[in-house]
Amino acid sequence: MNSDLLYQIALTQTPFIGDVHAKALIKIFGDAQTIFKTARRQLENIEGIGA
Repeated sequence: MNSDLLYQIALTQTPFIGDVHAKALIKIFGDAQTIFKTARRQLENIEGIGA
């Protein structure tokens, strides 16, 4: 199985991250694996994503 596919699945299973947020994050970062390697603080600063 493709490792990025596993990261995509994990992303959609992350609390408060649905399909819409997952697609938006992938558009910003390029792939799901990069999202998991990104610092939480940086993710929280994204408009429409962070708290």
